[in-house]
Amino acid sequence: MGSGRRLTPFIFFGGRNNLAMKLIILFLIAGGIVWAAEVFTATRRRQKRLELLSTPFPPAWSAILKENLPPYEKLSLHMQQQLHDHKGCLLRKNLLKAAAGLS
Repeated sequence: MGSGRRLTPFIFFGGRNNLAMKLIILFLIAGGIVWAAEVFTATRRRQKRLELLSTPFPPAWSAILKENLPPYEKLSLHMQQQLHDHKGCLLRKNLLKAAAGLS
């Protein structure tokens, strides 16, 4: 007690280690920003998928599937709906390009 130094319960709250406290706060803020960005993109992705699923499957596409995919008619209605959902999301999310003059 004769030295006149004040003891702190945590090493980071002392006057000399102010830089360490600033670094910890900086890392916490950076982590919060990264977390918020991830939550935002995941939410946007989910909203986009729900938006794509809410659009009806074109009847012309069903006719194409019946003509070109023989097992399609053997699928249950539930499985056909799942196929419509996946196919619709895939085709609407991705830009498909014809190769070597195919159209």
